[in-house]
Amino acid sequence: MALAHGLSHFFQIATAVLFPLIKDELDVSYAALGATVALYYTVSGIFQTVAGFAVDRYGARRVLFGGLVLSAAGALIAGTAHSYAMLLAAALVGGLGNSVFHPCDFSILNARVGKQRLGYAFSWHGIAGFLGYAAAPTYAIGMVQAAGWRGALLGAAALGALVIAFLALQRAALYVEPADARRSGEQGAFAADLRLLASAPILMCFGYFLLIAVGFIAIQTFGVAT
Repeated sequence: MALAHGLSHFFQIATAVLFPLIKDELDVSYAALGATVALYYTVSGIFQTVAGFAVDRYGARRVLFGGLVLSAAGALIAGTAHSYAMLLAAALVGGLGNSVFHPCDFSILNARVGKQRLGYAFSWHGIAGFLGYAAAPTYAIGMVQAAGWRGALLGAAALGALVIAFLALQRAALYVEPADARRSGEQGAFAADLRLLASAPILMCFGYFLLIAVGFIAIQTFGVAT
């Protein structure tokens, strides 16, 4: 799960670190490029809750592989983009893919890791995410010199495909019984989930992380360009 999480963070900024080159070739402003980032994270944030319900209904493994495919597809679309509209499409597809990782990863970790090692597992999961952030600029610098910004993004998509293939070989270790199957006898489970999401503590946490994300993502996205 650490590998999948690291890849998701890698894809989050794989395109953003190339903005100075994309800006010149496609003749778009930084404001327009920033809008693609806003679209990516808006879609990811909105559909993360939807992904959580999908994990409960269909299982974490199935949703995880769907997210990985969409994330790699987003990089592929960005790498072949010849217009701003294609960059928006890449952000939309990539944002959908990025939305699944926390619901899937946490579900699998909680179910497959023993309680005595759960803290270590969550720590490695978090560390891998930040290593993914660190890897993206390093990767981009090397690949841009060899293959240009399009080659860098197409290479990122190929890297995603390799990770998908590797995780497919480990798919038995990723299986978790869907939560809805375990509580099939309960009445009003979905309504109870909605009430929990609408509770004051959850909404306050959402607002807190929303404000942090706005500042953090702005620095993260344009730090390299600056």
